[in-house]
Amino acid sequence: MDVIQLAQSLTLTLVPYLPFLRKLGEKATEETIKHMTGDAWEGIKGIWTKLHPKIESNAVLQFATTNVAKKQEELQNQPEKV
Repeated sequence: MDVIQLAQSLTLTLVPYLPFLRKLGEKATEETIKHMTGDAWEGIKGIWTKLHPKIESNAVLQFATTNVAKKQEELQNQPEKV
């Protein structure tokens, strides 16, 4: 797997969880997501823990992850269409 494929794969994996990852540390958030995803949460949280310092030290990455997280949260809060 090359770097581009790895980055794409990580992006697809993390995007649904970004609203929760941005609030990492809040007890209710962690308990809710852990209940929803089980063991997958620990892996996702591990990836985020490694990426987060780099994101926080780069304004462009902060802006991008915040916007993606907000968009993902909006999508998750939309009522399902029948």
